[in-house]
Amino acid sequence: MGEWQPIETAPKDGTSILGSNGKWLHVIYWSDGWDEFVIAPQLIARNATHWMPLPAPPTPILNPGPPPVD
Repeated sequence: MGEWQPIETAPKDGTSILGSNGKWLHVIYWSDGWDEFVIAPQLIARNATHWMPLPAPPTPILNPGPPPVD
């Protein structure tokens, strides 16, 4: 996972990123319609000061086998 970066350097192509202002942490993305970073279509993340890329999703476990017996 990356390091926190100033929000001014965040991608503005609709990519989902982690955003924070030091008090909250949300997945945010740039909205051309609002010309702002948003948390949801009508919830603007105006106070975001930093961002970082989302981590890669976990690798699925294929055929994990039976659960362990205690």
